[in-house]
Amino acid sequence: MANLVISLLVVIFVSRKVLCQTEAYYDQVKNFTFPDGFIFGAATAAYQIEGAWDVDGKGPSIWDVFTHTYPDRIKDRSTGDDACKSYYKYKEDVSILKKMEMNFYRFSISWPRILPTGLPDNVNQKGIDHYNDLINELIANKIMPLVTMYHWDLPNYLQTFGGWTNESIIPLFENYARILFENYGDRVKWWLTFNEPQMVASGYEMSALAPGIFTDGVGPYLAAHNILKSHARVYRMYDQEFRGNQSGKVSIAPNIMWPIPVNTTSRDDWEATFQYLLFSVGWFTDPIYSEQGDYPSVMKQIIAENSAHQGFPHSRLPNFTKDEVEYIKGTADFFAFNCYTSFLVKKNNTIPSPSQSADSRVSMYRATDWIKSKTSSWES
Repeated sequence: MANLVISLLVVIFVSRKVLCQTEAYYDQVKNFTFPDGFIFGAATAAYQIEGAWDVDGKGPSIWDVFTHTYPDRIKDRSTGDDACKSYYKYKEDVSILKKMEMNFYRFSISWPRILPTGLPDNVNQKGIDHYNDLINELIANKIMPLVTMYHWDLPNYLQTFGGWTNESIIPLFENYARILFENYGDRVKWWLTFNEPQMVASGYEMSALAPGIFTDGVGPYLAAHNILKSHARVYRMYDQEFRGNQSGKVSIAPNIMWPIPVNTTSRDDWEATFQYLLFSVGWFTDPIYSEQGDYPSVMKQIIAENSAHQGFPHSRLPNFTKDEVEYIKGTADFFAFNCYTSFLVKKNNTIPSPSQSADSRVSMYRATDWIKSKTSSWES
């Protein structure tokens, strides 16, 4: 298991039409083998499958409030109130996983199901019990649990104080993580602090993501700053208090949308691909995995330039202190990521209006001839 590498997109169904342009190529592909130690699993998120949104002491999350308050922002006006009813049907879920011969199951724990307000004064025992039951059921069926601590469902009470844009959330998240380690760490050995932290931060700019607040390109960077600090606090706390007895591994899972240059002979378009990766992925991976730590230098430079042109007295991207850079650096035991689709990209040197999504000065496209999935919004 020492060399085990986990890819979070573990069950990938790819159309033969997309990959196999010729029968000869298909004959080659069908003989591919996976290396020793490669394992398969499936992944879910609490809000997307559990339902039982106000049952057994669970508090409301920002996604509960978001979908109830702004139903028009969801394409089919659906909510997670019932979802797949996995809260009640988790044994059926595990049975399906077993039939599929999955080696592991990645699921997220709902923070407001454990701590209804997010504050440490009220631990919901029924929430603790539910995830104990799920973990025990998985282990009884020889399926390894991989737990995501946060998959977007912030206790709504904390959003009234600014949510991830308020640095007071850092010790609260650390406390929540400690409760998870104390209750489940004897059996859970693989942990992810955050799923797709870029999307969490984007909730402070995009109307389609909870909490759906537009903050002129400031909120996403404040949220990301506090997410990185929270992740590091949890990692260091695990080192100090739990790793010796539990021997688990902790990381974070950003998402990667792969950039492809519009013109493969254009130096500018190739630069755009790297610039896009630095702004979307390096935003979270450089502070943790790079030798120097901190945000990518290109990102810091461009956001500072954009901010100055937009009339801000200083960069919209916060600074880490030297101590914070060192504290965050190296806080991952393995590299994890989600990957769904690709984009065509090209350089766009226009100074945008204040917006995190436009700061990279990269334009993104999808080719008109790309095959569109029949079951999702992604295109090949």
